[in-house]
Amino acid sequence: MMGMTPSALYEMELREFNLAYAGWSRLQEHLMHQAWEVARWHGAITITPHIKSGGNIMQMLPLPWDEKQPSQDIDMEERRRRAAEMIKLIHNESKETCKPDSQD
Repeated sequence: MMGMTPSALYEMELREFNLAYAGWSRLQEHLMHQAWEVARWHGAITITPHIKSGGNIMQMLPLPWDEKQPSQDIDMEERRRRAAEMIKLIHNESKETCKPDSQD
């Protein structure tokens, strides 16, 4: 699964598995989009000689992801806020993992 051996999967923590799966899922989606784009180009090359108007390939053979996604540009203040939040989370997480064992 995901190009990994079973032993590698069993050794992963849940967080590591979730990150690996998210990356693998994005890769699979990218590969699917790429395959459909190639199919669209093949279709356009096949159709073009038989139609009168050239037309735009994206109009002739639209795909669901052709629509522009809204821009997610963020200003510098928002970037600073997010960076500070991530640093705080990392700092808190490192404190929790570095706690010495209590001796009773």
